Amino acid sequence: MRVEGRLAPEVNVPEEVGIADIPNQMLKKVLQRGLTFNLLVVAEKGTGAKTLISSIYNLPHFPPLKEQVNDLYEYTTDIQSNEILLTLNVLIYRGRSEKDLHTLVIDRNLQYNKSNVGIKRERVEDRRIHASLFLISPLSFRSDDIAMLKALSGLANTITVITKRDMFTGTELDSYKARINQELTAGLIHLYKSPRLSLALPLATIASTSWVRVKDQTVRGREYRWGVLSAEDPESSDLALLTSLLVTDSFVDLKKSTSHYYRKWKESTSADPIRPKLGQQEKDLLQEVERTITQRLHERLQQLQQTEKLIDQAMHSLNAPLG
Repeated sequence: MRVEGRLAPEVNVPEEVGIADIPNQMLKKVLQRGLTFNLLVVAEKGTGAKTLISSIYNLPHFPPLKEQVNDLYEYTTDIQSNEILLTLNVLIYRGRSEKDLHTLVIDRNLQYNKSNVGIKRERVEDRRIHASLFLISPLSFRSDDIAMLKALSGLANTITVITKRDMFTGTELDSYKARINQELTAGLIHLYKSPRLSLALPLATIASTSWVRVKDQTVRGREYRWGVLSAEDPESSDLALLTSLLVTDSFVDLKKSTSHYYRKWKESTSADPIRPKLGQQEKDLLQEVERTITQRLHERLQQLQQTEKLIDQAMHSLNAPLG
């Protein structure tokens, strides 16, 4: 390159710059800030909730208790994998009240709504429920299970899981699943559907924090007098499928679907307890402002969609469970 007859020094740009690199810049900012995932687990005592979560996220030890309010126990841990820092918030609900479940999800929606209303908005932690695991006892599926699922499935991504799969024969499990699905259909209960994975809910899992040898490999599993059962074998457990669902393949979709449920909740709320009553003049002004920023929001949305794709690729590229 020549400038006024002289050779100009070459400029080496180590990274892309400009508009084309905005998604990469946004991805870097997201990764620096870290990702947050809020997982609600509805589980009676004895269903193996902690063992299941430890197996999914490859946790050597279950995180210490952060807070307890009645039947709700909250745990938090940071998980680092490659360049990704994930803050995992696990809420285990041990009660049997559909009203409590409904209140739990709504309260977190209200907290998020309060921080996003008004001119001066706060940057706060997103405490909305991104996914809910409803653990079904291998011993029985009761009417209060239906009531709780009905309350929960309309507010959050809900995934049903039968624990302790090793208590069933293949025929017994098929019969139990058929009965559960029949009752869910009769109750008009809609569960989460992954855009990437083929899910035949309820899933049935074997979970373990122990490692055993199976065919010259060390895997999570359980050892019995008659032999060893691998928790990671898809023929005997859906643990690997559930891990893919929560950690890699559907991680981004679960968070996007949370926004969908949140919008549905806001639309169904007859009176917003946070937003003050507005007169006609204020309403007209608000509509004008919303129309003015729509175009900018559309451009911003396109950038965010690009970032979501990059995050999705980053999560999907993990070769091993987080740990």
